[in-house]
Amino acid sequence: MLAVALATSTPSPSPAPSPLPEIAHVRTSFLCNTLGNNLFQAVGGLRVNDGLVDQGRMMMAKIAYDAIASPKSVSAGGGAGPASQLDDVQLGILVNGLAQNIDKIETLLADPHRFPIQPTNDEQRELALAKSRLEAVVVQQRASLNILSGIVETNEFLDLQSRCNPADSSCGRAASAGPARISMPEVIVIRQKLTRQAEDNVAPAVLPIVAACR
Repeated sequence: MLAVALATSTPSPSPAPSPLPEIAHVRTSFLCNTLGNNLFQAVGGLRVNDGLVDQGRMMMAKIAYDAIASPKSVSAGGGAGPASQLDDVQLGILVNGLAQNIDKIETLLADPHRFPIQPTNDEQRELALAKSRLEAVVVQQRASLNILSGIVETNEFLDLQSRCNPADSSCGRAASAGPARISMPEVIVIRQKLTRQAEDNVAPAVLPIVAACR
């Protein structure tokens, strides 16, 4: 009777839980980690920089227009017009952002643990090639940065040079016209073309690494 009671009171075992579905297959390796942590981030940063350089080119056209449309400063001490002064501030902010992005990209590509100076196997050689192609793009973008930065510094200097002391009787006549403004959008256009040429060489080096990590 005890055996019968135990048999009837013992709960039936619960069914085994179903295995969780596999969401994705993730391949991890030195090559793939470098792709995700360095190469992809560098490529993304370079794309952002392309947009910033293009904004800089358009701002240069605005600099030339504002210098003609509103040359006279509202300040008794002279200097560039209000629109031109705002142009200097905006281009300065853009230059600062572009410089910071380029520094971050160069840091990603200079990681000696990801890109050994002397590659010893095929994976390291593939990464070295991709790195060199990306660095070629960085060189062109830094050249654009130097042009934009030089324009900001030159226009700020011209603005400062044109100012005078309002207490000086000749200041009113000196401040009647704003300072000369530097704008070279055509130079940026040439640099953008060189940048695109360098970018065309990136995909052939990076895509084989992407394919190996799928």
